Amino acid sequence: MKKIFRIGKYVLILPALILLYLASAFLFSSIPYNTSFVQSTNDPVAIFLHTNGVHTDILVPAVHSFQDWDTLLPDVPAATAYIAFGWGDKGFYLNTPTWGDLTFPTAFKAASGLSTTAMHVSYFKNIPVISEQT
Repeated sequence: MKKIFRIGKYVLILPALILLYLASAFLFSSIPYNTSFVQSTNDPVAIFLHTNGVHTDILVPAVHSFQDWDTLLPDVPAATAYIAFGWGDKGFYLNTPTWGDLTFPTAFKAASGLSTTAMHVSYFKNIPVISEQT
């Protein structure tokens, strides 16, 4: 009988943890924050997302009244209009240019956080369009 209670206790722990997670997610997402935020109408920054089907980058203008990336990044090419930032697992970036190159060890390390991360920066003359994606 003791063994049944011990097994039952462990069987109930997982659903209890899932329920606790969902309840706390609902509770904390219901708390209002930044209620005094006012949308700025002064020179908004156009931000874009770019993907090659495997990796996603955030594109921002190279020069804007809010931030001039030329002052922070060395060797920005002169014709650069947008700078793309991507961050993720280093092995995934280096070893997985397409989904066909994905291996289980690379995916496991990326998903588990057991490897190092990397940030990459790309430069664009124009906003990339779908036909330019590979």
